[in-house]
Amino acid sequence: MPKGGLKRRNDRARRIVCEILGGIQINYRWLLQAAAFIGCIYAFLQIWERSKRLIVTFDLEEFLLISVFGLLFLICFFLMAVTSYLKQKVNGTLKNPIPLFEKVIARYGLTSLATKKE
Repeated sequence: MPKGGLKRRNDRARRIVCEILGGIQINYRWLLQAAAFIGCIYAFLQIWERSKRLIVTFDLEEFLLISVFGLLFLICFFLMAVTSYLKQKVNGTLKNPIPLFEKVIARYGLTSLATKKE
């Protein structure tokens, strides 16, 4: 498939997703933040419990699971930060733009969600 066709299809898919989410953008952001918050709590509890077991007896499997839950915690925390940033941007209360978050918003086509709908 030619690259231009794939790009047009990706742009069309992004447009459709933004149109679908456009009407429920606040609920979608809230749902994503709530899921990320629950993910953070779950991952942290798993890290806490497994690290206690790891201190008593070192096991490679426990260490790998702690690493996986640590990665899950970081991803969920990042999602919470990006959605909070997006909400501030929509509300017009954003004081200091963060370049990494701006790149994420631009990369995943969330710019339409970052503009306030009248």
